[in-house]
Amino acid sequence: MPSPPKVDPKLRTTRSWLWNRSPARLQKLLVEIQKDARSFSTKDWKGLEDLAPMELNLNVSESCNARCSFCIYRKTSGPKRVMSLKLYWKAIDQYRKMGGKTLVLNPLTGEPLTDPYLFERTDKKALQGLEHVIMYTNGILLTKHYNISRLLASGITHIYVSIG
Repeated sequence: MPSPPKVDPKLRTTRSWLWNRSPARLQKLLVEIQKDARSFSTKDWKGLEDLAPMELNLNVSESCNARCSFCIYRKTSGPKRVMSLKLYWKAIDQYRKMGGKTLVLNPLTGEPLTDPYLFERTDKKALQGLEHVIMYTNGILLTKHYNISRLLASGITHIYVSIG
């Protein structure tokens, strides 16, 4: 078995339990990452400031119609809010100005199909300039109120159904 690589003493003391139980290959990789991070200058970071995030994830609704056993949010109480259209369009406009191309309607705190403004938010004309508009859903409401037809006619390019 190869001997573990030399490592910064700070890393070894702060993560000694994990470090001692890690395979030598992983330890070597961590040392290389540590070296790379040190050689990354402030000038390099400045160049990253001008790049748009790879995707804009928005949680438009705090309401959900499922009771997934793994969901922590379902146990919270209080009013279930919906993101205002004003804030939504402001975020998208700023993201587009940065050069962003991918919008994700995320179900982190609620089901997007419970959003009363969903079809206003996903209007094809309003979302011009975005290459991908992705929605994650539990799928329960897909068959209600002609949702499938309306979603196919909207600006959404990908629909992913998450099954608990």
